Amino acid sequence: MLISFRLRMYLYNIIILVISMVLIEVFVINTMERYSVNDAIKTLSAEADEISATSKQIIYQNNIYNIDRDVAFDENAMYFAEKYQLSTGRRIQVFNSSGDLLADSGGDINSETVSKDDKQEYYAEVYSALNSKKEAYMYTKINKENYVVYAIPIVVDESALGVIRTIYSMQSMDKLIHYTSLLFILATFIAILILIIIMMMSYKSLMGPINDITQMSRDMSEGVLDKRFVIYKSKDEINLLKDNFNKMADEITRRIYDYKEKQFELSLMLASIDSGVIAIDSDDNIITLNESAKSMLGYENIPDENIKLSMLNEIGDVVLNLRKTNQEVIKEIVFNDKNLYVCAKYAGKSTMYIDVLVIIKDITKDKLVKKEQNKFLSSISHELRTPLTTIIGYTDMLTRRGTDNTEITAKALNTINKEGQRLLRLVDDVLLMNKYDKIDFDMIFSYMDVDDVLNDVVEAMRIKSMKFGIDISYTATELPAIFGDYDRIKQVFINILDNAIKYSYEGGKINVTATSNDKNIQVDIRDYGIGVPSDMIENVFEAFYRVDEERSRERGGFGLGLSIVKQIIKSHGGKVTLKSKEGEGTLITVILPAKQNQSFKQEDKK
Repeated sequence: MLISFRLRMYLYNIIILVISMVLIEVFVINTMERYSVNDAIKTLSAEADEISATSKQIIYQNNIYNIDRDVAFDENAMYFAEKYQLSTGRRIQVFNSSGDLLADSGGDINSETVSKDDKQEYYAEVYSALNSKKEAYMYTKINKENYVVYAIPIVVDESALGVIRTIYSMQSMDKLIHYTSLLFILATFIAILILIIIMMMSYKSLMGPINDITQMSRDMSEGVLDKRFVIYKSKDEINLLKDNFNKMADEITRRIYDYKEKQFELSLMLASIDSGVIAIDSDDNIITLNESAKSMLGYENIPDENIKLSMLNEIGDVVLNLRKTNQEVIKEIVFNDKNLYVCAKYAGKSTMYIDVLVIIKDITKDKLVKKEQNKFLSSISHELRTPLTTIIGYTDMLTRRGTDNTEITAKALNTINKEGQRLLRLVDDVLLMNKYDKIDFDMIFSYMDVDDVLNDVVEAMRIKSMKFGIDISYTATELPAIFGDYDRIKQVFINILDNAIKYSYEGGKINVTATSNDKNIQVDIRDYGIGVPSDMIENVFEAFYRVDEERSRERGGFGLGLSIVKQIIKSHGGKVTLKSKEGEGTLITVILPAKQNQSFKQEDKK
């Protein structure tokens, strides 16, 4: 019988809910039962000390009259039973040194009929106390009710005269567990009802687009490839899926990327002692493993014979896969937070006992180094690309407009020279780096005018923005000087404006405003583009993070710009913040500490 997706969705969620509730119930009841039993044992243990001391005192008193201790214990059995029942409020049974029941405060001793063969099992804790001369207890059922029975040996001069057995009823615990079970059952039904209501309300909005895609896939399977989905601006999962279906129809014969794991070469089998080696026999018993393997697996202090294949998790799966396929198996796994390459192959007929050899290599450091190398190269590429873009922009302008206008030509050549010098500094930074995990740039601090920086950046970035019909406006009040690195601060505003252009609509505008107070300079860069979704705002300053992958690829960018901005501003003692609303644009605010008693007035520049 075919079950619809809707029904399966209901069933899966209900099953998960029920299993979760059952597991919680089992855990809660188990905990309650364990706590109650431990509490009972603790209570009985405290009472046992008093019972043992009192009984010994009575025996010693009888010994004064030359009465044999065993006889004295047997004769006082009923007295003990009645006395301790009154003091504890529990049923008391008294047994002699042979394990025979002498007295029972709960009734006639003959009413509890236990065959001779079953006595040791039925009174297991009694015999345990007699043999060990130590207190013993057992959690058991008597007449379908739970009890904790506690056996107290009466030991005088290292001789066990008998046992006093206390029977502790767990009836209150059983009632509590019963009511708890009923409560969980009721809660489960209520939760199922709420879950069904929620799923019914959300089903239509969830399944509508999926039904469209199902129909499209059915048409494609029948050879109808001329249909296309309408793709909206929203980049949610459904639209992305529809876009992928459109591309599938456009390029039905494109190749399928086949993800294969890297092959270990024969040299891995002959690797140095740094590689771990595990020898396994035909019954999947580990014969031996070297110290490198034990170190990688975290089993340095465990003897070889105690290490089982079942303890090795995914390594055991690799061996199982080898036996299924009869082919060499190579796999990268994570074991105890380590990245390991694992190679399993048959040892061959040259060995008598070894059936499978497993070679392990720890590649954790290699992966970290590779990750840092990639991050380093990406950051450097981003830094190098920006001055090159400016140089190419001005040379392109000179090529198109010529050099007739001496003022524009001089300005362009001056900018090209400045950017070339800046590029040279960046190259020098790269050459001075000797470690990939130390991606820091030297800073050259001096008094500088932020207004000059902003004028240069805005003018340079207009060349790029005009390609998309985007206008950049800049206004500023009188700004105090700051103590900073001119090139790095310039890089900050280039990166921010570059992002603003990327994520603005064609024909849009970008406003740059600079103001100041006694302590800080504040630069606001406001665009009216696509904006940043609220759930992505906290990630935009992370390296390699891009809000819109497709737009970033079209207009350039690696997701490093704002990450670099944050690092540079932080090194200047400032801060950078971002506010955005999807579809309305983004405001980035840069705050830099001002240098007191020094400022650049507009008339001074003239």
